[in-house]
Amino acid sequence: MNTVLSFRKIARAALVSVAVLAAFTASSASAAVSKPKVATGAVKHVRGTSGELQATVNPNGLETTYFFEFGPTVAYGSTTKPESAGKGITTLRIGQQVTGILPGYHYRIVATFVSLKGVAERVNGRDRSFVGGKSSALRFVIAKGKENELVAQYGGTAELSGGLTGLGNTGHGLILQASPYPYTSPFTTVGTPILSNLSGHFVFKISRLTQNTEFRVLTTDRRPLYSPNTIVHVEPKLILHIRPAPGRGNYRLYGTVAPARLRGLLYIQEMVAQRPGSTKEGPRARAINSVAIRRGSSTQAKFSIVMTLSGSKTYRVYLKLPQKGSLVSGHSNEVFVHAPKLPTAAKHKAVKHAKGKHPRRKAKKK
Repeated sequence: MNTVLSFRKIARAALVSVAVLAAFTASSASAAVSKPKVATGAVKHVRGTSGELQATVNPNGLETTYFFEFGPTVAYGSTTKPESAGKGITTLRIGQQVTGILPGYHYRIVATFVSLKGVAERVNGRDRSFVGGKSSALRFVIAKGKENELVAQYGGTAELSGGLTGLGNTGHGLILQASPYPYTSPFTTVGTPILSNLSGHFVFKISRLTQNTEFRVLTTDRRPLYSPNTIVHVEPKLILHIRPAPGRGNYRLYGTVAPARLRGLLYIQEMVAQRPGSTKEGPRARAINSVAIRRGSSTQAKFSIVMTLSGSKTYRVYLKLPQKGSLVSGHSNEVFVHAPKLPTAAKHKAVKHAKGKHPRRKAKKK
């Protein structure tokens, strides 16, 4: 009887051992046939348009190869070089360097393997978007010019310069658009697109400006980036000439004004030293006389006046215009005159001549 009971115990133990072994074998087989596990990570070590795409890969016992896909959309378009992750069962932290990744680009990790059935398969990681951060975000910096104002002469040329900072700033396509005064018309493209240089800098040359105009720059991307709007102010083209006139200390101040439609008074200014205590640099302009703008040709008006000047001084003419208009106030070139020193009473005296000639002396009565 005892022998029978012992035999039964042994049989039961054997059955339990077989069951445990079968369960372990099934578990191992299940682990072997499960797919590799992947997880898309962050972008690190960013420099310019390059960076390291990071992820984790667990081969799950299968010979596994991994690579990254990246591009401007979820269609990607670019891939990295495939590398082996082996066939272990532990999670590996991996990373690959890429070039040409910009803020907004999509990327993901991909693992490829051959199943137990001999079929090539792949596992895709979750799609992620590269943000880039504040320091790497693409943005415009526009030069404001002297005294934060860009100024050009009527009919002349202006330069609108600036730069792109952030990822993808080099060799980026750029377009210039304009809206003339009063800045209510839609922006229209001016000239042809250009590329930013290796440092992201760019210069647009704008010729034949005839009125105040608002400009903006935008990228040629499918979703363009826009620069801040910048107004280029246009001054009238004033040209001053000075030559001696008959009479001690007399000089003719004359020249042209463009556009020809302008009328009013030109202020004749003498360049003098700054007042004591002033923080401004260079000389200041002091009005000493005025002259009317007269009709000239179809392209420019003219002015002329004979004045008595004294001492070695520099002069220019200035036209004051309303604050709101298609042109802004401006001045001419400066002309240096080495005139004889005259008494104070004789300075800056306007000499009345008929059409620029000396008045004729009346004939003596016989």
